Amino acid sequence: MFSLKGRVFGPLEFSRRDLMAINIQRGRDHGLPDYNSARQAFGLTKIKSVDDFKSIPNETKEKFKKLHKNRLDNVDTWVGGILETNKGPGELFTAIIKDQFTRIRDGDRFWFENKNNGLFDEDEISRLKLLTVYDIILSVTNMNYDDIQQNPFAAPTDKEYEKLHSSCKRKNFLQSSKCQLKNNDTEFNCHHLPQINNTNVEPCTEPETYDYFSNSEVSFIFTFIGIGLCILGFVGILFLLARYKKKKHLEKMLRIAGKVRESFRKGKKHLTPYSVSEWVDRKSALRPVVVVMDPETKQVQVRNQLGHLLRAMDLTHSQIVEMYIISDGEHLMLRVSNDYDLVLKFESEFLRENFLQGFEEFINKVGVTRQRINMALHPALRQAVTRKDRQKRLEMFFRVVFSQAFKISHSEDEILKLDSQAAREIIYTELTMSEFAEALSMPAESEFVRKMFTLVDKDKNRFISFREFVDMLIIFAKGTADDKAKLMFDMYDINATGQLTLEDFKNMIT
Repeated sequence: MFSLKGRVFGPLEFSRRDLMAINIQRGRDHGLPDYNSARQAFGLTKIKSVDDFKSIPNETKEKFKKLHKNRLDNVDTWVGGILETNKGPGELFTAIIKDQFTRIRDGDRFWFENKNNGLFDEDEISRLKLLTVYDIILSVTNMNYDDIQQNPFAAPTDKEYEKLHSSCKRKNFLQSSKCQLKNNDTEFNCHHLPQINNTNVEPCTEPETYDYFSNSEVSFIFTFIGIGLCILGFVGILFLLARYKKKKHLEKMLRIAGKVRESFRKGKKHLTPYSVSEWVDRKSALRPVVVVMDPETKQVQVRNQLGHLLRAMDLTHSQIVEMYIISDGEHLMLRVSNDYDLVLKFESEFLRENFLQGFEEFINKVGVTRQRINMALHPALRQAVTRKDRQKRLEMFFRVVFSQAFKISHSEDEILKLDSQAAREIIYTELTMSEFAEALSMPAESEFVRKMFTLVDKDKNRFISFREFVDMLIIFAKGTADDKAKLMFDMYDINATGQLTLEDFKNMIT
């Protein structure tokens, strides 16, 4: 008990610990029941008096009563089990150990007595049962038969002591005392190592701390200097690599810009290309593009670096262009009605000013006024209308239109979820010819699309409004055969003369 309470090896910073106190705390941490409840769980009777603990002195019993206020329903399982201990574990610990080892044995599919695993037959199992711990120790070590007693768990008696090797006797390692068997009070001489007590153990050491810098100042100084130099060198290399990459990127962009300018010089039109990066939306990376302003078509064209058209901002029917000059960056945002915004990023402020100068000349030629607005980058990008935003608005536009024309109930339910601002934006959305063609799943250059667009565009503003589109759908959905025929006739009667040429009539019916 003394060795468990004060002589168990502790952590490095403290040489001893009290295992008894630790076990009491472990039981409470794991929610073990009180001592009597544990006994009942294993089918044992409750202890009703301290006198049932036969192996403890009366002085200990009195201290126990005082500590637990003469009650036995608040005793820790570990404490009660230790008080039962006499010549080995008491009733509770015996039941716990037996139950645990029975479960371990029954749950081990490799247990030698398990015939279902096919490891051993009846004869081999019988032979294994004859083996003892003594036989196993001799087989796995270099010990001789007379180095230990035949029952390693019991102190050797006088008879067994005589059979031990002479070296075990010569140095008086063992001392003689009276022993008893667990279930027998008869005393006999036995030989064992001395019991641990205060006189034969080294004194406890005081708690210590460790100074890692003591006698190592120079090595630590050089270590930290070396680490610091490595960090600075790594940062310097990253900085140089970044500058080198930026330089190479600029050279690449200049080469591409030169090739693009050369390709435009070879064309019929002498247009000035501007190599920039386009901001597409909030989740996509910038893409390198070439912007060309064509006064003849009144378009700001965005092309890839091979010259293929990506988009065109048409100013033919626009009265004003909003120019958002970004104050904290080299960005520029252009906005016109019935189109999504064009956001450009330039390599420098000089290139942006050069573009703005060319754009001023362009809008003067096409006769469009401009409104110059200064704004920070993040607010501008938050309010920018991207292609996805425009497509989402058009999708809701078509849903509303079709719900109006065909009375689709689920679309009406969706309409009810819109706030007034979103509903207003949808109602006042107007389609360009390219968007109208996309809605019909036809190319914008199609003759049918051109004529149908001209017919539906009643106010001739080159855009199809919400009401104009609904009126067309209603005729197709609910109009009579005469109404549909008249619609087709009017589509080819461009001049509203009430007559068709033979060629137009052939085109209408084919």
